[in-house]
Amino acid sequence: MEGVYFDSSVVDRSILFAEQLALTKCTRSGYPETLRLLPHSLKLVANLLGWKKPDGSRLHRKSYWSVARKNTKTQTVAFLADFMFFMDPEPEQEIYIAAKEQEQAGLCYEAALAMIRTNEELEDLVDVKEYKKLIIHKETGSRLKAVSSEGKSKH
Repeated sequence: MEGVYFDSSVVDRSILFAEQLALTKCTRSGYPETLRLLPHSLKLVANLLGWKKPDGSRLHRKSYWSVARKNTKTQTVAFLADFMFFMDPEPEQEIYIAAKEQEQAGLCYEAALAMIRTNEELEDLVDVKEYKKLIIHKETGSRLKAVSSEGKSKH
């Protein structure tokens, strides 16, 4: 596609944003640690967010990412959801953390929420509906929600 370009400033912002968050589970020390994107996670973030169309919008709107067990899939997807939720300029976004099973979607949602709760400034910007697995951004109206394909009415 003509005019496609790579915006490295988005990748730089994502790294800075990650450094404002902490992992509360699955850390080597057993204590909360600053979130640092591993090389394979950073590559995903860069490819999804860095490539732009000539009008400045993201080139990629969907992605399939597969890595082996125990390679921070949940934390990376939770981080991406949080980054889009807070840093993407689009108002009233609908961000879904989707999984085949509600339990897996819930794990990723809980990781995203835990990251938000490690930063007081971000936590003040949201309204959390625990029973719905829903986070609402008070200023933009954006929503981050966990969903699954369980149930007859879901696709």
